[in-house]
Amino acid sequence: MILEHADRFEDGVADESALLRTKNDGTLALRGNGRRWRELAGRRIRIKGRKRGNAVEEPVLLAAGGRDTAATGGPTAAPISETDPAPRKLAVILVSSPDDRARRWDPLETERVMFSDQRSVASYFRTLSFGRIDFAGDVFGFYDIEGDGAACDHVAIARQAEAAALADGRDLTQYDHIMYVTPRDTACPWGGLGNMPGRHTWVSARPSDIRIAAHELGHNLGVHHAGSLGCDDAGRPSSLIGTCTTVEYGDPYSVMGFSRTGLLSNWHRTQLGLVSAAQRRDATRDGLYELTTINDDQGGTKLLRIPRSGGEEWLALEVRTPLAPFTLEPEPSGVFVRATPSIERRGISGLVDAAPGSPAGYGDAPLQPGQTFEDAATRSIIRVESIAGGVARVRVGFLPEAPRPAVAADPGVARLFWPRAGDDTAVVRYEIERDGAIVGET
Repeated sequence: MILEHADRFEDGVADESALLRTKNDGTLALRGNGRRWRELAGRRIRIKGRKRGNAVEEPVLLAAGGRDTAATGGPTAAPISETDPAPRKLAVILVSSPDDRARRWDPLETERVMFSDQRSVASYFRTLSFGRIDFAGDVFGFYDIEGDGAACDHVAIARQAEAAALADGRDLTQYDHIMYVTPRDTACPWGGLGNMPGRHTWVSARPSDIRIAAHELGHNLGVHHAGSLGCDDAGRPSSLIGTCTTVEYGDPYSVMGFSRTGLLSNWHRTQLGLVSAAQRRDATRDGLYELTTINDDQGGTKLLRIPRSGGEEWLALEVRTPLAPFTLEPEPSGVFVRATPSIERRGISGLVDAAPGSPAGYGDAPLQPGQTFEDAATRSIIRVESIAGGVARVRVGFLPEAPRPAVAADPGVARLFWPRAGDDTAVVRYEIERDGAIVGET
């Protein structure tokens, strides 16, 4: 099963399609139960349903097996190996229609962006993984193909591009990943598209920097988007209270969000196998925890999590220090808090804004020393005690369950009695609500 992820960057949304790769190397679209298929991406599956053309309507899962390395490009479907840091071979094929030759560019420009520049795509993954993920490869083309942009038929683009490369004597079976690049066509809604996980990516743009190419290869490796959470509490911006909406590309600190060069978060790196079990810690009781920067290859806790919703959702805490050559301007400081699914699920992370409503937007989202954050869902209070030398000391406390008041009724009068709250430092007053409205307070 292959998941295709189309990124409509200009619209701020993405489209997902589930595909079944058949034994004869064809594909069938799976229509229905989209969220279920996301969790099965990269695995062999057996289904039943009604086949119509190139699609299976209302498919029902019969069985799910192991990962299909042939369909997903071998190691791209599995966590990164600690013992096999061999570069992944990437073929980049430049194509356009003959009528669009005026918009072609020097292929050496793409070679530099992808492989040889100091801030290339290859350097990006090599830097964030400390050498455990590396891309090496070649740029082919430009080749002539028909109907490359306006139809947005990425399957036709791939088929014609590979045929042209083969006619040029290129052996694409030697490559782990293949990227197809066309000049931007505004009639096509997506700017980039990729298997998640898998081996194929498409870029509908002239790659002037790493953002789109690195983003789509991130999908190939198996990670979803870095979003943000915008929360509203009765008309007031909040961190994690009230009604929250996920902004698909809202994290400004990662290329899986809307940063052009930001390194992946600790949660995404954990999904890639770059953060070991010994470097992760779950905070389930009151305590003072040390969190070390994700941007070094030393020991310590790289990911601190607080469970939400019975372990299906988590708060993931991270601290980072500058890591050249992919430093940001300005470089963020503080402890990042993200709401994430479990590590095993391919979902969108949501950056939490510790200073909601500020003029800086998410520019001051991380918690600073002395700042406190409270999550009503987990009844947890997070306070950053200090940050120095790439190490943050974070205090996590859990509030006791709120006591249920006892009621003594007299005619026309209700008297309420309750035990004193266990938190003797932060209580300002007790409020009494009826049908959602405050009717009294102490």
